[in-house]
Parts: sequence; C-alpha cells; structure tokens
Amino acid sequence: MPQDTQAFRMRYRAGIHPRYSPWLHGGFVLAYGALCLFLFWRTLHRVEPLEWLTVPLALVLFNWTEYFAHKHLGHYKHRLAAMFYKRHTGDHHSFFVEERMRYESAQDWRVILFPAWLIVFYSVGLFVVWWLLAQINGNVAALFCGTMLAGYLSYEIFHACEHLPETHPLARLPWISHMRRLHRIHHRRDLMQMYNFNIVFPLMDWLYGTLHGESEPLRRGSSNSSPRPRLLACLTLAAAAGAILGALLMNAGDTPWRWLHWICKPLATLLILRLAWTAQTAAPRYRSWMLRGIVLSLAGDVFLMLPLNLFMAGLGSFLLAHLCFIAALSGDTRFGARPLPWVACVGYGALNVWLLWPTLPSALRVPVLIYVLVLATMGAQALARAWMHGATDDGLRSSARRAATGGLLFMLSDTLLAWDRFHAPLPLSALWILASYYAAMWMLASSIRETRRA
Repeated sequence: MPQDTQAFRMRYRAGIHPRYSPWLHGGFVLAYGALCLFLFWRTLHRVEPLEWLTVPLALVLFNWTEYFAHKHLGHYKHRLAAMFYKRHTGDHHSFFVEERMRYESAQDWRVILFPAWLIVFYSVGLFVVWWLLAQINGNVAALFCGTMLAGYLSYEIFHACEHLPETHPLARLPWISHMRRLHRIHHRRDLMQMYNFNIVFPLMDWLYGTLHGESEPLRRGSSNSSPRPRLLACLTLAAAAGAILGALLMNAGDTPWRWLHWICKPLATLLILRLAWTAQTAAPRYRSWMLRGIVLSLAGDVFLMLPLNLFMAGLGSFLLAHLCFIAALSGDTRFGARPLPWVACVGYGALNVWLLWPTLPSALRVPVLIYVLVLATMGAQALARAWMHGATDDGLRSSARRAATGGLLFMLSDTLLAWDRFHAPLPLSALWILASYYAAMWMLASSIRETRRA
C-alpha cells in the first residue's frame, strides 16, 4: 500500500471522535430505514396490478439518482455539494484504493457509510413526496416512496459489502462478488471519474457507456456531451410506453391516468428530436429539413392530444411536417425518380380514401384528401430514394432504408388512425397507432446519422 494512503488512514482514524460507535451508526440507519418502510407500506390497500408498475419505475429513478449524484457531485467539486465531494473523493477515495479495498476495523465504517443524519434528511423529503402523491393515488405514493427508501438502504448495504474482507461469506456471493470487482476498478485514482458509478446494479453505467470490466480495454476520452444512443433509445421507449399506457387507460375510462399520456406523448417526440439534433452528419440540409419536420410533428402531437377540437390544427401541422420530410428526401434524389413507388403509395392512399369516403365528415373531405396525397408523396419519395441508393451502394443505403421504413410506418400509423376515427374503433387502437408512429419517427430521425451528402 502506498505510503501516502497509509498516512491518510492514520490521520483519519485519529480524527474519529472517541465516542463514535460504528454499531450504533449502522444500527440506527437500518432501524430507522425499516421504520420508515413500515410507515410507508402500512398504508397499502388492495394494490392493483397497474399500481405495481410503480416499483420498477422507482427503482430505475433511484438507479439514475445514485449514478448522477455519485458521478457529478461525488467526483466533481460544486459549491453546493462541497461537503459531499470532500467526504467522498477527499476521504473515501483516499482511504480505500484499488490495492487495499477492505476495512480493517469496525471504526472504518465511518468512512464507508453515509452520515447517520442523511437518512433522516432523505426520509423527510420522501414523506413530503408521499403526501403529495397520496392526493392522487395512495398506493402509488406508498410504493414509490418505500422503493426509493429501500434503494437508499440497498446502497448502504452493498457499499459496505464491497469493502468487506475477501474471505467474508457475503463477499463470495455471486452478485456481490461481481459488484466488488467493478467497485475496485472505480477506486483506481485514474479511473474514478470515468467508470462504474453504480453500486447495487450497473444499469445507468451500461446506458451511459461508463461500465468497465477487468477484461475490457480502456476507452479514455470517449465521452461527450451528447447522450449515448442506447440510453436515448431506452428513454424514448419508456416515454412511448407511458404515452401508450396512458392512452389505453383513458380509452378504458380511467381518466386520472390522462396526465401520463399528456406528459409522455410529447416527451417521446422530444427525445426523438434530441436524437436528430445530436446526430453527426455531413449533410446539413437533410438534417435541417428533418429537424423541422420533427418539430412540426411535435406540434401535431400536442394539438391532437389536448381535449379540444384541434383536429384541423393537428392535421395541418403534420401536413407541413411531411412537406419538410419530402424536402429532405429530395435533396440527393430527383423528385419522382422511380414511378413504381409513386403508383403503389398513391394507389394505397386513394384506396383508403375511397373506402372511408362515406363516413368522412363533409367538412374534412378536402383537407383529408390533400393530406393523404402529401403523405403518399412522402412515402413514395422515401421508397424511391432507398431504391436509388440501394442500386448504387454509395454509402447511403442503410440511411435511405431507415428513412423509407419510417415513411411506410408513418403511412401505416395514419391509416390506423383514420380507420379508428372515421370508420369504427379498433381494439387497442392507441397501441397500434402510437407504436407505429414512434417507430416511424425514430427511423426518420436515425436516418440522419449516415447521411454523407445532400
């Protein structure tokens, strides 16, 4: 063990108050945490299956909170979190280094566990959240706050286990042994600001690309300010799932869940916009028109989502969005370059209009007809572009195919929406309409990444 580490340990132990009791410290945290869990969960009453979804959602939120606080507050100095930085980077990472991770006496628990007062402070905040959520749903409030507190306790327990002697029975448990190895890498002085910030389960490390095992090559300097694609994909999928779930519950008459749909529907499109905004491309014109189309689609989402008669505003927003998509798709492919996709897409649109014509309100017939023509044009141009680049294999084939897939999925989503709105309600209509819509938007946005010229 380096001499400076040994010297720091001696100084730190000498500064511990003589009356400090590690058993009282750890016992209070566990006992107080158990009491709070009891107070939260004793209010549960006939939990519905849907309400149980609060538990995994709260676990994901705690996992992100743990990651964010550990990485950005524990390893980077901020004025408002200076005490946390000093205790974590200054004390904990000076006391434990990669070559010496185990504690040597119970007194060393002081530099492993959070201060005993912190769980009290944390629980007060949770009780405030519980009271607010209980005004909407008491079971959700209890499950959410209880799970967040259980996350805190699991952090303390796992972190203590990651500094146990290697011969301890708990240290040999498979998952604890795995997390101990990751935590030891995190305690390397040259890596502690880069890798392995999760203590219990490395979900956010995986999503953010900061998970590093012993057998993996180091990826120094690879981080950037844009979100990792898999993180963005998971967040978009979660938001889309929330939008679909909220819509299904609204259609079933469970109006208190309307807020879930209102929050998640535009959020999913915003995340897709983020994907397009941060995409690296050599074709700024293509990216610019795609971004405009996604922004207009976001406006259409909001107009069609609100409980107001804004169908025409939503229809107009999406019509303008498709015109932007057409402009993007026509930048490197002549408009109407392949007649067959035009015949297929316009024919498909005409067939649907003909079948729905008797049930279309007279005031909407002309606007819908114009919209279908523009939508079919967008799909046809996307297919023609994929056809052209597929034949030449000029490096844009993958991008063009994703854009074409997005165009076809957009046509499918709007077809389902039209039949559900103007003909007869479809079973689980929100699932099929929104799932195909978000898939279409994701494919169109992801087509920017490999666009090399415009």
